[in-house]
Amino acid sequence: MRALQLVSVPAKETLLKPVDITANAAHAGSSGSLPCVVRTQGSMRLVRLCLLGLGWLMGGCEGPGWWEEPKCEEGLCPAGMRCAPDTGRCVASAALGPAGPALHGRFQVVRKAGEGEGSRWWLGYEPARQSLALWDGSNVRYLDGPAAGQGAVPAGQASALIKDPKGGLIAAWLRASDGSVWCAWSRMDWAPVQVHKGGAEGSLALAADNTTVWLASRDALARTVAVASLPHPTDRRSADAWSRSLVTAPTGMGDPAATPLDLGRWLAMTVTAGGPVLAAYEAIGGDLVLATRSDTGWQASRVAGRDRTTGANTTDAGQAVAMTVALGGALLVAYRDRTLDEVVLLRDVSGVVTTNVVGNGTRLDSTTGTQRSALYGSQIALAARPDGRAVVAIADGVRWAVDVAAERPDGSFAHAAMTPAETGGPLSFPALEVTSPSSVRVYALRARPEAGPAGNQIEAKTLDLSGALP
Repeated sequence: MRALQLVSVPAKETLLKPVDITANAAHAGSSGSLPCVVRTQGSMRLVRLCLLGLGWLMGGCEGPGWWEEPKCEEGLCPAGMRCAPDTGRCVASAALGPAGPALHGRFQVVRKAGEGEGSRWWLGYEPARQSLALWDGSNVRYLDGPAAGQGAVPAGQASALIKDPKGGLIAAWLRASDGSVWCAWSRMDWAPVQVHKGGAEGSLALAADNTTVWLASRDALARTVAVASLPHPTDRRSADAWSRSLVTAPTGMGDPAATPLDLGRWLAMTVTAGGPVLAAYEAIGGDLVLATRSDTGWQASRVAGRDRTTGANTTDAGQAVAMTVALGGALLVAYRDRTLDEVVLLRDVSGVVTTNVVGNGTRLDSTTGTQRSALYGSQIALAARPDGRAVVAIADGVRWAVDVAAERPDGSFAHAAMTPAETGGPLSFPALEVTSPSSVRVYALRARPEAGPAGNQIEAKTLDLSGALP
């Protein structure tokens, strides 16, 4: 087995540059729905919400004088913001570091055409400002939360970002406080649209083809997955016309229809030539479920976690899952088998399903012998190379590293690692981007435990796959 080789790049590659977001943060105090805080005869009170688009009333809350600019008060700005004495506006409480917003948890990266600044976008939750941050390597824009001027409620704890087939980007996110789900388009200046009014929890999955946008979330009350769909909107008004449906109880693998359902704590989605495909974890059975859409609704079936002949509950599969479509329309699904401590690749080509083990937590210890890592595969990223073979990035929670596995022609995998020694801190939440037929770019969140979430930084490495090629 030939190991993959790292391209000769600096041990640390700075992706993100500092930016002055005073204007962006000040926007939070002058527009949108953030309450204006004014001083009135020695006492402080919140007055009506500022109204966007009323011309001379823009940013004008009633104060001692009709035309006087509203002033904030220390202690009354939203979480993650402070009152700037020189401007009287609520601004970010801490300046961006050299790596931009310090994201926490799962993040997304989408590559646009070209290289260099502005060629990629990152989306994720920034705990310091309790807001959803969209970053292009140079500038940050907050889509929701206090820093976006959307009130004091945190937003964006779960999110998804994809390319818009009509041009630009589509983002979706969750407000955990009320379980509402939101969506926005770059070509509509990121105006937020509410998709679900409440009841959602956990992760989101977002996909689109040339006609429709699909957004999946877990419905906590129904204990299954709610999928919203929308023909590509042409304006803000048409973006409100979402259709909603629930994924029904899965069948297959000997599963009785009466089995209780707890579906959607892990989600992934893509679109094939036959329509959208959803992957979800079913927690009661510990099974991976795949669902497809037809004219009559969603048809779901269990594909891993049970014996295919007897239906016996054998392993816990799907507590991390990723999905994509490869060359020729093959459906690729990478998932974690928690019982066997393995990551498995499922390939579906016109209904013919094969599985191969990508990797496991086995490490050779000189004292105790072979051991298994109990935290291998808790986060997974998946991409398809131009030749149709898979690349999988896997979080190794014992080594705090990212294991990168490239598929060989025979279905086996060659491995390389992105390690804390290379990046200066423990790594988690990998993401992948295929940059050429023989190389991939691997991203991961690097932490500095002593600094808390504010010390998080996205690291990137380019891996040469030529060692895995025939």
